[in-house]
Amino acid sequence: MIPEPSFLDAHATFHERHSNELDAMLGFIDWSPELTVTPFMKFIVSPEGGQQFAFHEVREGKADFRLFYTSNLSVKRDLLLKQPVLFDPDFTYPAYDDVELGYRLSTQGLELHYNAMAVTCHHHEITLTGFVQRQRKAGHMAVVLARKHPELSRTLIKIDDALAVRDALGEDRITRLLHVARELEKPDLQQLALIRSGAERFDRTYLQRVLYPVYQTLLQSAYAWGICEAVEQGAGSILPASTCKPAPLRFKASIIIPVFNKLELTRQCLTTLASITTMPEYEVIVVDNASGDGTAEFLAELGGDVQVISNPENYGFAVACNQGANAARGEFLLFLNNDTIPTDGWLNALVDEVERHPDVAVVGSKLLYEDGTIQHAGVAFSRIVFTPYHIYRKFPADSPMVNRRREFQCVTGACMLVRRDVFEQAGRFDEGFKNGFEDVDLCLKIRERGWRIVYRPDSVVYHLESQTPGRKTHDRDNARRLLERWSQKWWIPDEDLLYLSDGLACHVRTDQGMLYNHLEPLASVADRTAWQLVADTQSAAQRQDFVSVKTLLHDVDRWPNDVWVLRWGALVCKYIGVSNVALSFWKRVLAIGPDADGYHALAKSALEEGRLDEAEHCLDELRSCSPKHGDGWLLSGILALQRNRLAEAKTAFERAGTYGADRRKAQLGLGMAAMGLTESADAWELFLVVATEYPDDAETLHWLLRAGTVLQRWEQLESVLSRYVSRNPGDLSIRFALAGVFLRLTRWADARREHDSIRMLDPAFDGLSELASAIDENEPALTHHHGA
Repeated sequence: MIPEPSFLDAHATFHERHSNELDAMLGFIDWSPELTVTPFMKFIVSPEGGQQFAFHEVREGKADFRLFYTSNLSVKRDLLLKQPVLFDPDFTYPAYDDVELGYRLSTQGLELHYNAMAVTCHHHEITLTGFVQRQRKAGHMAVVLARKHPELSRTLIKIDDALAVRDALGEDRITRLLHVARELEKPDLQQLALIRSGAERFDRTYLQRVLYPVYQTLLQSAYAWGICEAVEQGAGSILPASTCKPAPLRFKASIIIPVFNKLELTRQCLTTLASITTMPEYEVIVVDNASGDGTAEFLAELGGDVQVISNPENYGFAVACNQGANAARGEFLLFLNNDTIPTDGWLNALVDEVERHPDVAVVGSKLLYEDGTIQHAGVAFSRIVFTPYHIYRKFPADSPMVNRRREFQCVTGACMLVRRDVFEQAGRFDEGFKNGFEDVDLCLKIRERGWRIVYRPDSVVYHLESQTPGRKTHDRDNARRLLERWSQKWWIPDEDLLYLSDGLACHVRTDQGMLYNHLEPLASVADRTAWQLVADTQSAAQRQDFVSVKTLLHDVDRWPNDVWVLRWGALVCKYIGVSNVALSFWKRVLAIGPDADGYHALAKSALEEGRLDEAEHCLDELRSCSPKHGDGWLLSGILALQRNRLAEAKTAFERAGTYGADRRKAQLGLGMAAMGLTESADAWELFLVVATEYPDDAETLHWLLRAGTVLQRWEQLESVLSRYVSRNPGDLSIRFALAGVFLRLTRWADARREHDSIRMLDPAFDGLSELASAIDENEPALTHHHGA
């Protein structure tokens, strides 16, 4: 690899601006300009292939662990030093070793930011034969990865898919496919480019429809055959966790208690623990986050099986719990708040659960307020705002629904027992959270790995709740972090599934702009049948059985006549890709009463399908019930543009921006309206503002080009486009436009450089020959001038 000059500065600048140890940076990898990029090399970096440099998978400037390319990547030293293993030596061939490290770091919360300004160049040619062998060995390493991380075997590695077609694979098939590919590589693409079929050049058609599919089949077959070979040979085999025999541990459980001040609560908790004589053998680890109220002196006096870890400052709940886990000598980890009072048998029930059920990884207790009502009996996820919350809060402790063992997606970290090996596999508590939602995040990570989480009502603990000073300080940041990580997993909401099992329906009520749950018994068979559809949808979604989800959504007419449930159904339709069914949900919502989002959905659909009168009617209704609906004004502006009512469009986009619609879209709309009104200078300024705020937005640059061409703002266009191309070197249409701007500025050498870059990346790019002719017409004159 050869780094370009901007490489080191880009990485250094990133880490100066992102001090969090979980922020890492991925740079761009390109072919060295000294290489001849073959059609096969183009294929493996393309979206069709994607075996190398798959930067097309970057979304909104973030990459996942599959793009953990260590040839252009920087990670904080402190994070790496915490890892028991960096690159796993079981990966004996350089494939998946970096991905495996990236996956482990991602489970700890690593965020991989992409910056195309940091460029390294791949400096050796890749041959078809060599890469086929590489794919075969990658299949071997895939099995190693699957046995270390079974949860990846279906989604990323596709072990089962390979084994299912094993009979169709083998050395002979790979050899035949390789021979076919070599034969198909023989035609001269430059000669094929002279042949056109309508608007299509035949060289491009040949690549996309003939050569690329053969490459794809060949590489997939080689990879799958490598998997089959490795499975037969037992490559990378590791003992299942259930058969491993770790060294004997001294205690059944390690009770880890993080503390910060509140000495009287810590003393009460520890005194209560000491008074309970029927517990399994345990140790206590107290992690003191720099308390200043005499806690340190009290802890120094303790003896017996009590470890004390003293921090020089308040590191927070997650860090303290992880420190305690590091020091633990127990078979199971029990995280316990210091504002709790355990009762007889509390720990026995938790340990009993994991010893009886090998598929259970986390167990939670029944937590009571001082008055004996429920504080925690499991955690549900709201279908409306995605927020996790404690179900049956403030219910009497003897209520039937809180006194049965049941499974949840999450239990509270105020009293949570976790298998220590699963705790480590899941990446422990994410230290990016600050005293909130660490437990939710951990439970969701553990559930993703296929483990179960159980609530045991016979483990009873009193919880004085949120007694630690500053406990709520970071609530907003914690909620945002949780949403950023998990909100795309739209199948997590489960409240109706939970409540239906207790014969209850969860309605939403509003009071002074706030939303509240209101539980009602399901009195009739018809009501129970309707709510069963909702519960079944949540159950199927959690299993990710999306076929069943679609079937249940199509039964929209039988869903409950409840606005918030129907709104959620419409949202699920959007996620699952059945937009036509979503409209049926919105129509049912509107049959109950006016709803701005319902009118917006119907207007948007009508606008997309060209039913402009219907769209206008829906938008009129929307403005009637919600005159400050920003997205509604945005659609009104688009509708006005389509009807060439430019002044009206301008007003609508202005109001869209005022009322909180997407700023970029509102500004672009204003610029388009200004262009239509021949106010090119105003349009230019609007587009320039958007291009400054969103420097990597290609659509904005195309509109800026239109305005700049009218105004002949070539110097300013060159500056904006050059900066964009430096960050997005693969956007050939903008590079082509930049070459045209260079021609306008009579900068022939720069135009030639862009032409050559485009030709290297895509020799068949439309208009490339015309660009070369335009450059050639002027370069001889320039040479003669310099010679004179």
